[in-house]
Amino acid sequence: MHVHIVMVKLHDPDTAEECMAAMRSMEGLIEGMIGLDCRRNELDSPFAHDVMLLTRWTDLDAYRVYQTHPVHTPVAELVRSLMSSAATMDWTAPDL
Repeated sequence: MHVHIVMVKLHDPDTAEECMAAMRSMEGLIEGMIGLDCRRNELDSPFAHDVMLLTRWTDLDAYRVYQTHPVHTPVAELVRSLMSSAATMDWTAPDL
């Protein structure tokens, strides 16, 4: 199983719900995606991001297809327009 996390710092934290709605709109629409979770940060700190997206994939190949998938592309464009910065992390996890 491949796990992908994106943490986004927004230009305007008031756009968090819009950002999360766009992220959540992908759930169940991309083959190989076995889980999607999206959360808003609850504590402020100098290192905090505003929104987190965690996706789980059957394997790395499924994740790679997602990167250019027509469902993901407009979501990524919207998120990029809302964000001031982002951080990602990817890893292989044992199947649960």
